[in-house]
Amino acid sequence: MNLKKIVFIVSICAFLSMNAQNSNFKEKKESILKDISKSEAKIKSLIVFGFSKDIPIKFSTVIPVEAKPVKLSSTKFDLKSLKEKIKKANWTQDVVNNETKITLDSEGYEDFIAVNNIELNNAILNNITFYNHKKLNLKVEENVRYDGSVEFLLKIKQKRIKSFDLTLLFQFEEFTDFKIDKKELFLSSLQITDIQINNNMVSFLKKNNEKNKNIEVYAMAKDGLYYERTGMSSMSKFSVKEINYFKEILLFFEDVKTVLKKDKFKTEKEFKNYISSNQPEEYILSKKEEREKQTLYNFDFPIQPEKLLFRVLEQHQTSEITISFKEDSNEIAFIAKSNYKVGVIDREGNWIVKPKYEFLSKNKYFPGYYNAHNKTVYISSSNTEINSYDFFLEEDPFIVKKWYKTGEYRSEAGHGLFDVKNKKFILPINRNTYIKNHYSYYFVKKYQDNDTILTALFDFEGAKIFDFENQDISLSVNKIFKVTKGGKVSLYQLDTVSKEIKLLTTRLYTSINTPHIRTSIEEQTERPLFRADKNRDETSDYLTFSGKIAIDGKKYSNISCSYDRFIVRNNAGVYSILDKQGTLIKELCATTIPKKEYSNYLLQVQNKKTKLYGYINKSGAMVIPFMYSTATRFVKEKKGSKALALVSIKDKAGNISNFAIDLTNNLVGKKEVLKRNEYDEKEEMIHQLNNY
Repeated sequence: MNLKKIVFIVSICAFLSMNAQNSNFKEKKESILKDISKSEAKIKSLIVFGFSKDIPIKFSTVIPVEAKPVKLSSTKFDLKSLKEKIKKANWTQDVVNNETKITLDSEGYEDFIAVNNIELNNAILNNITFYNHKKLNLKVEENVRYDGSVEFLLKIKQKRIKSFDLTLLFQFEEFTDFKIDKKELFLSSLQITDIQINNNMVSFLKKNNEKNKNIEVYAMAKDGLYYERTGMSSMSKFSVKEINYFKEILLFFEDVKTVLKKDKFKTEKEFKNYISSNQPEEYILSKKEEREKQTLYNFDFPIQPEKLLFRVLEQHQTSEITISFKEDSNEIAFIAKSNYKVGVIDREGNWIVKPKYEFLSKNKYFPGYYNAHNKTVYISSSNTEINSYDFFLEEDPFIVKKWYKTGEYRSEAGHGLFDVKNKKFILPINRNTYIKNHYSYYFVKKYQDNDTILTALFDFEGAKIFDFENQDISLSVNKIFKVTKGGKVSLYQLDTVSKEIKLLTTRLYTSINTPHIRTSIEEQTERPLFRADKNRDETSDYLTFSGKIAIDGKKYSNISCSYDRFIVRNNAGVYSILDKQGTLIKELCATTIPKKEYSNYLLQVQNKKTKLYGYINKSGAMVIPFMYSTATRFVKEKKGSKALALVSIKDKAGNISNFAIDLTNNLVGKKEVLKRNEYDEKEEMIHQLNNY
């Protein structure tokens, strides 16, 4: 840390804070005193942290992440492991005109060479063998890419290479490990002292004049596994002269506070003159003192260390390995390019599909199929059957797309369903057809000339579930389909064995609030019913997941859902409480009128005759009697606080007492009593609380 910068900041930050324009100096005094106190706190922390003896450990504030052990490379380099990993790497051969490109992908071994500090430098290709058993006496040298991948360009014809040898020249770093346990407090060879382990944190001192060596620190757990640090911080240890200077600054700040409190200064100019003439002279370290300083390093680990490993990286060693590669694929067709056009060749370099395409790629999902921009080519495994299609095969077993030109610079896509396995159309491509796959189904839309949209649904095997009609189809849980037609909604369910559709709903609904397709079993158990709306003047039904009517809207004039309870009113005006399955828990008294929603397991109810309010529980039992003129829901002001309700009582004289109660009907806080002539203006507002 730069001492000069520290001193400059902490010694004048209070003075700078007062520099506001067009304000009286006396008005700024309190602000200046406050900033001086902050600066004193900063300096005191520096002094405490910088004591020359018995330095306290101060750790960073990094929160340890989930403990994941690291696999450290062995001090003895494992040549066999490197060879095995590179041998398993993928390699490809691309043919362009009379030039062949061999590429070795580093994906399988890139991490290994990074962890073990290996650098692959040069690669040599030789002993090339073709499928006709002819050999090529050619030695090609190539620089390796930064990630370890290798690429060779060979001036040979289109014939496929069956095998080759690859020699790699590489460097690896040697290193020395030092293990330290809790009993050892120094490592003299690295000029590291005062090693301390405390919970998940480790600290040590290191001299600045030690030659910079590349040191990595790892923590060992009880099970012997190693872990990387999650955070690190460092700070230079202050000398006695530096700390004495900080103490002088503190004394100076005390003097400044004293004279400020005595109102000695009337203008900013006077205060500035006092600062410049009395502040301590800045102390600057000599080069020798700077070199002899020590630095305190702090490390956070996701575990409590049992031991430490100091790994010191040293010089490089060079070596080489030779690996034989062979194409084990049974494929006999390969993409090749000639005169900027792309086609397909066999192993001998003969054209199966002549080069006529701008682009050609093998479909990674469907063997034998090749994508050629807006066209598709199929070649059988024996190269005897070759088909060309004027559609594009998407990454899907059935959806195909074809582009239609509708203007000079405009095209539109049409879709169809094509069975790639049997090479036949399920649904022909049509310019006005749009298809989208969704959760193992194909939604198909046909646009008619009269702006009518016909919708159909197919499964992933190409079987038709719903035929084309003017309808809207959406998918829910348990293979339930919501079909909207002519403003009416019906529910159907698919039997996956018989492939038959079963109608679940017996009534006509205007909307059904079906669960989302991703609704879990737990959510279905928690909310086993969903609402089905009828006409505006009819009460909604509540259905089960099998489409049965659990709560019949014909029996009730009103139904409201509150968490796992239903509050219903029958056609005679009597209320009942139902559970989440729609089963009757309790029918309330004919004079009891409940609110629509529970809060903290209690529900407000009003006596129809007395107009007084009380509370019932989820079983419908009265827990707080009818005694209040107004009553709100029970709510918590913040997490962890008591649930309270605001209630009021009106006496015979018309005076109102407002107060809060808890769930056991005990008074909380003080009552507010309003005389009749005092609450006239508030009366409407108070009674509106009953709707809360």
